[in-house]
Parts: sequence; structure tokens; C-alpha cells
Amino acid sequence: MRHFTWAVLVILGCSPKPPLNEGTAGGMAETCLTGVVGVVGSEGFQEVVIRPAEGSPVVLRGDQPLRVARLLTGGEIEACGVGGEPSGYGPTLQISKVNLLKMDGMEAWLGVLSRGGSGWLLNPEGNPRQDVVPLVSVPDDLAAAVGHHVWIAGDWRDGVFVVRSFGLLPGMDAT
Repeated sequence: MRHFTWAVLVILGCSPKPPLNEGTAGGMAETCLTGVVGVVGSEGFQEVVIRPAEGSPVVLRGDQPLRVARLLTGGEIEACGVGGEPSGYGPTLQISKVNLLKMDGMEAWLGVLSRGGSGWLLNPEGNPRQDVVPLVSVPDDLAAAVGHHVWIAGDWRDGVFVVRSFGLLPGMDAT
């Protein structure tokens, strides 16, 4: 029965893997997965995973992007990179970039907070959705993070992003 199921999947062009967006990175196929970030395992043996809407969780690997992903647990992200050796928790993805899509159930952004002549801005480095995000309703605790990496969540009103929730990303800034 197992061989029959596999043959049907091959014939129909289906795959037991979640849908992936693929590009080319240095000659290797780059994969982008969208899903919710979680942590699996117990103390000392934890792995950061992305849980796509369809398919099994994928373990995330990589230095800086992995630190970002860990700080975004519970948020919806797009993680891009190349596949690696499977771990005890399943397939792995050596991530090269992370884009935050949603946090606390709201649209979200990841970037560096700045203040210019026109007001508060978020510079979402490497995010294809927007070059600069103009901000309003910036709380004092967030304002204190000028020049640092943060995440913000909220909604758009009259061409500016209203901050409703935020988080700091310690260890992301060059010293």
C-alpha cells in the first residue's frame, strides 16, 4: 500500500512536503517557508521550528537569523534558505533571511527604528514589501530604542503604520 500511495503522488505531481517558493542562491535552490515560529524540545535540547499551514514543522538553522526567529516565537514569519541535514525533529532549513509577517494577530514588521524630520520610521532591511515604514503612536519604551532592531505590529491608517505592539531584538545590533 505504501508503494501505491507514493506512486500516486508521483504520477499526480503531488508532494508530501509543504508548498515552497524556490529561487536560486549560489547555485543551490533556496526555499522560502511561511509559518508560525515555535520552540520544540526540552531544556538543553531545544530547536526553533517553523510550522507551515500544511506539512510538518521544519527546524531552522543559522546564526543571526536563528536568533531573530527565536525572539519571534509565536509570530508568523517567512524564512528563506537552503535545506540541510535532517535533525531528530525533522527536516532542517539553513536560513539566510527572516521576514516578519504577523505578530499578536496583526501585520508586523522587523527593522531598525529611526527618527527623521518627518517623524518616526522603521527601516525594514531586505524586506521586499516596503522600503520605509512611517510610524505613529510610538510608545516611550519603543522610542528609547532608536537605532536598534525592533519588531512592531499594528495596522495602517492614512498611509502611516499605527504601532499597537512591539518588541526589542537584543543582540542584533553591531557594537
